[in-house]
Amino acid sequence: MPTPTVSPTRASQTPGRAVPARPSLPVKKTAAPLAPHMSGPRLFQVMRVGLVVWTLVSTVLCLASVLASQSHQETSAGALVHAQDLRDLRSEVTHAQSAALISLIDPQTTGADSWKTYDDSRTQVDLLLLGAAASAVHPADLQDVATALGDWQDTCAVAHHDALGAGMAPDATTQITSSYADVLEAITWQLNATSNQESSSTPFIVLSIVASVLGGLGFVVVSVVTARRSHRVINIGLSVGLLAIIAAIVTVGVYANQSGKISVTDSRIASLSTAESDVWTSLSEDALSILEPDSSQTHTVSATNSVSSASTAVNSANPVYSSVSTSVSALTKSQSTISSTSDPDARKALIQDQSVWQDAANAISAAIDAERPASMSLVVPALGYVITVATCCVIAIIATLAGIHARTKEYA
Repeated sequence: MPTPTVSPTRASQTPGRAVPARPSLPVKKTAAPLAPHMSGPRLFQVMRVGLVVWTLVSTVLCLASVLASQSHQETSAGALVHAQDLRDLRSEVTHAQSAALISLIDPQTTGADSWKTYDDSRTQVDLLLLGAAASAVHPADLQDVATALGDWQDTCAVAHHDALGAGMAPDATTQITSSYADVLEAITWQLNATSNQESSSTPFIVLSIVASVLGGLGFVVVSVVTARRSHRVINIGLSVGLLAIIAAIVTVGVYANQSGKISVTDSRIASLSTAESDVWTSLSEDALSILEPDSSQTHTVSATNSVSSASTAVNSANPVYSSVSTSVSALTKSQSTISSTSDPDARKALIQDQSVWQDAANAISAAIDAERPASMSLVVPALGYVITVATCCVIAIIATLAGIHARTKEYA
């Protein structure tokens, strides 16, 4: 029987026989897209340079803030001294006003002593005006005060002269009080201008502190980025640098706070000075209640209100001076007696005895002197704070370099 012939084609398809594979062509690999961030070493290098530069910028801002705060303290201390000179002037003018008005009640008899008190007080006013001019930044600004004082003194002198001779003119007291109001207005304007002077540097100080805080935020950002890239939560170098920057910012804040203490001192003295003026204002109103019988009740109420205002200011002072409180309490009782006395002669006798007002004014004046510090003692030297800030800067830079260098070595 003939053997079947197998064709080559069929044989190649026989299962179990290996078929040589066709050689594959080389595949051209496409480049992977670039990562959206830098490589570790390069990123650390950029952060190191950037953070050192920003630390220097932050330090410069901190130092500028300290120096600006020192300048602000010097300005505020000078303003406090000038403001108190003006308040002393106001109190003395108010005292002289009350003495001048009382001298007009009985110019021929008891008024002589009151006029002598006015004359002595007027001399003191002139001296205080010179003192205020010496402590003023621009002495020429006090010209309005000097002019008003001259007009008031002339008016008082004319009224007293007339009262000793033919008799006081009907509108003499109105002229005196009107010229006195002009003096107070001029002094008040100067006080307001001085108060505005104290806050001239504050915006720059606040801006410097805010900008310095941004330096701390820069450390936080770099610390977070470094932690994520290196997979380590804590970097000792960057942590120390952050603490150093925070210490610098706290130093700036502590020093800037010294200016606030000056304002508190000024506010406390101002309250006592106003109380002293109120004491003499009440005596002036009581004198007018005798000189102007038609409006006696109105002036008596004004006098009572002035005493009440002085009492409130004294009792709210910190610290509370017991001698001042005792003197003002005695004045409050005396004023209550005057208000309830209907007999003009009896009220006149109570008013002409100025001892209770003088005691209260003296006690308040002593408290003011105890509260009033020397001008330069209010200014805290900035040298120690400058050294502290600079030291924090050096520590922050060294710690930054060490901290980022440690992470860079891991990629070497």
